[in-house]
Amino acid sequence: MSGKKEKAKTDRRARIESTPRINPDKLLGELFKRGISSAKFAAHAHIDPQTMSGIMHGDSFSPATFRKIVSALESLPVLSGADLLVAS
Repeated sequence: MSGKKEKAKTDRRARIESTPRINPDKLLGELFKRGISSAKFAAHAHIDPQTMSGIMHGDSFSPATFRKIVSALESLPVLSGADLLVAS
């Protein structure tokens, strides 16, 4: 394999290993507190439903997707009293 191809392969591995992961249970709790399903949240966050499904199963994803998730969560208000219903 050429030096360029080997470097590209190494760079790709480094990016994959550094991609964020979310605790699916915590994300589900945050969605519950906002009264939104993961499918509706995916649409709200402009995330592909399959990507959202993977995230909910612990898959890694891009930093851009992470920013979309955080931005979408911040834009949705927490329902008053919802946190009282979430099991700890």
